[in-house]
Amino acid sequence: PEPTITFRSYASKLQSMMEALSSSKTISVYAASARHSNKIPPEELGGKPAEILPDTLVKLLDDSSVVPDLIVCIPIFLGRSKTVTSYIPSCIEKSLAKSRKSVPYLITDTLVTSCGRLDELNNMSSIESLLCNMILRTKGKIQGLGDKGCPVVIVDHGSPTREVNQIRRGLAASLRRKLGDNVTCVIDCSMERRQDKAYDFNEPLLENVFDFGGLQEGPLILAYVFLAPGRHAGKGGDIEEILQVVKSRHPKLEIYQTGLLADEENSEDFLSLLQSRLLSVL
Repeated sequence: PEPTITFRSYASKLQSMMEALSSSKTISVYAASARHSNKIPPEELGGKPAEILPDTLVKLLDDSSVVPDLIVCIPIFLGRSKTVTSYIPSCIEKSLAKSRKSVPYLITDTLVTSCGRLDELNNMSSIESLLCNMILRTKGKIQGLGDKGCPVVIVDHGSPTREVNQIRRGLAASLRRKLGDNVTCVIDCSMERRQDKAYDFNEPLLENVFDFGGLQEGPLILAYVFLAPGRHAGKGGDIEEILQVVKSRHPKLEIYQTGLLADEENSEDFLSLLQSRLLSVL
């Protein structure tokens, strides 16, 4: 339930920010998941059931007293996965057709601005800044390290879409430059991948990245390219289980973990990023 609760809070704050900018327009901001969250028991969400995108669109379009001027969807995804390029527009089109209302819609860019080539990924907007700050905060907690650098591993979920993978690689390359002597290296990896050889671009996986030279002992920072705690990141998640196995193989390895991108300590910057995405299409 944590991701749903987190993004409900962001939706409420974003609506307040937008209302403060414009008193002439009514702007309503909804938190909707692409899939799955409607399976969460409502009692775990303060009694209010979670909504997936089709639910939110039905609620928005079924009100006969209101016809929205515009529907804007902000995909809270790292890059342009198939959910962003196919599923979301399909949901909106189907809902509009069913409602028989003619409402224009726009889908903003993802959290990292889309780029076609890896060497163009020099400016990663606020996500890069968030990761830099998260890494430096974590580094400051490592006793005895001082000004010395240490290795950094950044991990995301893994994706069947090559462009999303390229964004993670671009983030790693940019962080190497930005962090300078604070790090000895920045390596990116996936939490998981599909088995087919066509998805080899997701390698290395988190479970084997620590087998690389220089990553078997001493302090190391694991930076999360995950938004909120859930079944993958956070207490009791898949990554915690993977790290237990890693530590059993490399007992001299000291793994220091950052927080998550949408954590409270990042809330001001993350909210600013969401607002910038919305304003970019208005």
